[in-house]
Amino acid sequence: ALLLTASNSCNSTISVVQGILDVRHFHALGDTAGPTQLFGGALLLRNVAIAGETLFALGQGTGGTFPGSVLTSVGACSWSGPVLLNTNLVVSGDMDFSGVISGAGGLGCFGLTTVHLTANNTYTGTNYISGATLQVDGVQPLSPVDLHDQGRLQGPGMVGNINVKGVSTAIAP
Repeated sequence: ALLLTASNSCNSTISVVQGILDVRHFHALGDTAGPTQLFGGALLLRNVAIAGETLFALGQGTGGTFPGSVLTSVGACSWSGPVLLNTNLVVSGDMDFSGVISGAGGLGCFGLTTVHLTANNTYTGTNYISGATLQVDGVQPLSPVDLHDQGRLQGPGMVGNINVKGVSTAIAP
């Protein structure tokens, strides 16, 4: 893993091709002029609020039933910049996204995870929720939600079609 613990002045693209980029400072990814791209490696955020940075999910960091780029959060983490899903983004750990999410990919939420979406998102991929919670406060009518075992959808927002595909699922306001 590459560990980033301090502020950086980098103003170019950061590409994670393999391995883990472990971010422990809110400005560790540098200026917002250059995006962060996930081609197959994983992005690990630890107690950070990333502001204004663009995130591209471009490659497969994980396989299985919902392959995609990998974002893991530990502690209170948030991303307020735009997110472009060219592939799925698999999220583990509690995460708040307030920037617009767009693209053809979807979001996967697994385990003891709560993913909170507040923007009016335009992505069209499926939200795959298994053992996790997806809270939608914005509007994203183009992205369906598949609730698998112990998946929970909540919040006052709007999503696409909801498909119950497991047991002990919940839909709450």
